[in-house]
Amino acid sequence: MKIRIGTLGNETEFNKVNVGKQHHHIMTRHEMLAGNIKTQEAVETYKEFSITFVCLSAVELATLDTIYSQSGSVNLQLETEDFLIDHTVKCLTPLDSWLSGAYPGCYEATLSCVEVV
Repeated sequence: MKIRIGTLGNETEFNKVNVGKQHHHIMTRHEMLAGNIKTQEAVETYKEFSITFVCLSAVELATLDTIYSQSGSVNLQLETEDFLIDHTVKCLTPLDSWLSGAYPGCYEATLSCVEVV
């Protein structure tokens, strides 16, 4: 799969990427004085993206590191959505990278992001 990530309008395209997407629907539970439990649902949901870059060159890894280092949020577009939907995301975890065992001379990296509105 391909993705584009970067500042809005200046996204960089990356190939050979696996993306996991989870939808979170926030619910809270309250126990009442009478002993019954009341469930209250929040109006908003949010998406969390688990991104695994399978084969990166050293230049692509440096570009990804620069994008990660940018303060604030970045824009994420997915090939499965024909690059039409802009997801504004913030990174939850550090950018973790290592030499690929499957692709000699390449790097792999992982990143976890949450969509912000």
